[in-house]
Amino acid sequence: MTEKFEHTFEEEDGDDEGGQSDKNVIYTKMPWADLDREEDKNQLEKECKLLSKKEDLLLKLSPHLEYQFDFDLDKYTFLAIVLSAMDERLNEVYIRLVPDEVSEEEFWRNYFYHVELQKMKSGWTHRLGDPVNEAAREAAVQDELKKAEEEIEALKQSEIAEQVTGTQKVAVGDSGP
Repeated sequence: MTEKFEHTFEEEDGDDEGGQSDKNVIYTKMPWADLDREEDKNQLEKECKLLSKKEDLLLKLSPHLEYQFDFDLDKYTFLAIVLSAMDERLNEVYIRLVPDEVSEEEFWRNYFYHVELQKMKSGWTHRLGDPVNEAAREAAVQDELKKAEEEIEALKQSEIAEQVTGTQKVAVGDSGP
């Protein structure tokens, strides 16, 4: 199962130094496939399975991430399907959290971000970028909080409007004896 291939479609435009574009890469190798030592592979596989027990990590919003991580769900979809099939608990957590708590993209971004974070902490090759500037991160968190407060206020106003409309309908329909 871990012996998967990564396929890159060659394009004429947008090539990187290696002559292949990153646009159409689909990640199909298990996160631990490129590790040399068997114990490292087993450790990372175990860490991947433990992520499904840490729902708080899977609920994080983008501004809460400490490192830059260019995530594209299209590139990770195959892996997401395979890992969900391998880890029943991960699939159950996905069903419970998406879309009520987080979007599908946020869920998988968080999952693969933490896989890459574990790889970085262990000194293995990873796909994380530079640390996010703390001031920019704080500003993004404040923006997210403001948006959430606005959504809550809009919901409250909507509920009030529904209650008023419902009261008016009862009053109009209640003509008395």
